[in-house]
Amino acid sequence: MKILLLTDIPPCRNFTAGLVLDRLVSFLPPEQIALCAVINPSLNPEIPAELESLPKLILNKPREASVRIFPRKAGDLSAFAFELIQSARVRYELLPQIAAFAKQQQVDALWVVLQGQTMVRLARRLSLKLGLPLLTQVWDPFGWWLRANRIDGITHRRLQTEFNKVIQHSSSCATASWAMSETYSNQYGVRNQPVIAGLPRELALKPAAHPHSGNEFIIGMAGQFYAQAEWSCLIQALNQVNWTIAGRRIRIRVMGGGFQSFTQYPANFEYLGWQSQEETIRLLSEADLLYMPYWFSEEFKEESSSSFPSKLVTYFAAGRPVFCHAPAYASPAKYIKQHEAGYLCESLDPPTVLKHLEYAISDTEFYRKAASNGASCFMQDFTLERMKETFFHFLNIPPTTHE
Repeated sequence: MKILLLTDIPPCRNFTAGLVLDRLVSFLPPEQIALCAVINPSLNPEIPAELESLPKLILNKPREASVRIFPRKAGDLSAFAFELIQSARVRYELLPQIAAFAKQQQVDALWVVLQGQTMVRLARRLSLKLGLPLLTQVWDPFGWWLRANRIDGITHRRLQTEFNKVIQHSSSCATASWAMSETYSNQYGVRNQPVIAGLPRELALKPAAHPHSGNEFIIGMAGQFYAQAEWSCLIQALNQVNWTIAGRRIRIRVMGGGFQSFTQYPANFEYLGWQSQEETIRLLSEADLLYMPYWFSEEFKEESSSSFPSKLVTYFAAGRPVFCHAPAYASPAKYIKQHEAGYLCESLDPPTVLKHLEYAISDTEFYRKAASNGASCFMQDFTLERMKETFFHFLNIPPTTHE
């Protein structure tokens, strides 16, 4: 079977989604995959040298953020008109090029990552045009993307309806979490499989028995800062105690492509920028506690309960306990509670946050247990072997086929 991977972020090593796809593509023989990437022109994903021989079609993605020329209702009308134009571009410019490429490559199936309205507009149309089975992959609930890009109400409803049709049309769907898989089974009746990001088991470090000694206590944070309210709550809590808890001076070590914080108080940040996976794990292992925020807002309840943060996999590999700052219904909170793999703070009240941090600093017994359980979780659910197994189940390929 030869598969066409259609995505807006190609397999690469400088974007989170690209890292995951890079690993998934590596599970397949090169001759069994072709790549079509419809990329935002402002991005610069670095496709690995190992994939240079892969057949590729690289296209520019139409703008997906809303354009409102006028305010209020007139602005909504201008945004609606803009989306009609972008939809026409997808149908009459992108679709024919991708279909021709797929025919040239003689692919047998389509694997489409449903991130953004362009991919949603392409997926079902391409499958019907070519008469090929559709395999879809979902990172986050589609509604989050539409809200974040301020899509007008009429287009929002039309796109959500199309997204539902795409999932129902799918032969198989790779979901972002166990919770999302359950939801899709109930809502769409589609065959699906959670495919969670994995890492090589040799990257996993020995779980820590206690925090580092010394005057400083380092809280590590890696990846994207999507949970801004939770992050701000942490900073507000630290400001209230002058960044000192239980006699330890707090330092926050941040790794990722972007970092913002606003405070009128003295702070103690260490920003290290984007790091390789291996270096990120090493730097996190030198921290004492790893911060995992997730949305409390009702606006993001669907995302919080059904998405699964890939940074949690990296945290478990680093061998340090996780400090999960999230509501009880959040997917990482439920996983961590079930496996006793970290500390849970289910509040946005700064004094409550401080109490939980003090407990993490002072209680060495649970610290050791949380780190050990997190390491066990990594070996059970988040190795490359487990990732490959779930990926092949999504593709309906027997695991022994490529061993």
